Amino acid sequence: MQIPRSWILRYSRSLRGVSNQARATLAEALQQVDWNQDVATIRSHVVAIMQACCGASSTMAARLAADFYDGLRIEFGIDDEFSAVVDPKRDPMATEGAVRAFAEDLVEGKQDSFVSKCLDRIESEVLTAANRCVRENVRRDPKKPRYARVPTGAETCRFCIMLASRGFVYHTKDLATHAHANCDCRVVPSWDKGKASVEGYDPDYYKDCYSNPDKHPEICEAINARRRELYALAHQQTDNGTASAQS
Repeated sequence: MQIPRSWILRYSRSLRGVSNQARATLAEALQQVDWNQDVATIRSHVVAIMQACCGASSTMAARLAADFYDGLRIEFGIDDEFSAVVDPKRDPMATEGAVRAFAEDLVEGKQDSFVSKCLDRIESEVLTAANRCVRENVRRDPKKPRYARVPTGAETCRFCIMLASRGFVYHTKDLATHAHANCDCRVVPSWDKGKASVEGYDPDYYKDCYSNPDKHPEICEAINARRRELYALAHQQTDNGTASAQS
């Protein structure tokens, strides 16, 4: 069976709706923070806000993912008592750790940067929750499906291209379920052993894109932009680590 791209795009739009609403809710909550307090107090307040917002939105994303999973299962003609669970596999400690790292910006007086990182964080948690929910149900499913990471947007970073290039080989691998802010890749399961496919998804194309990006100008700039973003993030984390060690 070939999975219609329209099904994945519809699911992706629903996830994007949850993500956008989560960002809006968080942005509104952060506007109520008293930024004149000391950094430790602000950080604790924002951690509490993030835990509430990320917890609710991640559960909503997982619910969409579970419905998507069950719907695909029906379309593949599987009739048994299995039902997908709503499990975002969220780690609250990771959320808190991220906010603590972002708080280095507050020490340097970079409030806008801190807020921006928190908003990106909730978006990545929402998208990752959906991906991990699919992965968890793949693990539980007695029919032993595999999943692929399927790009659905106009831009795909090189890391996602690498994951997409492998096709329907993943089973429980956590790496393939990670999502960054603005990530349009979706974890898609299939029960067709050895012949799984999605309309418009060609793993060989992504393999060539990963190996020979200069041959594909349609994605080359997107890859370079993501590289610059990751470089800037790594550079900032190095600077923050140095500053923390000196303080």
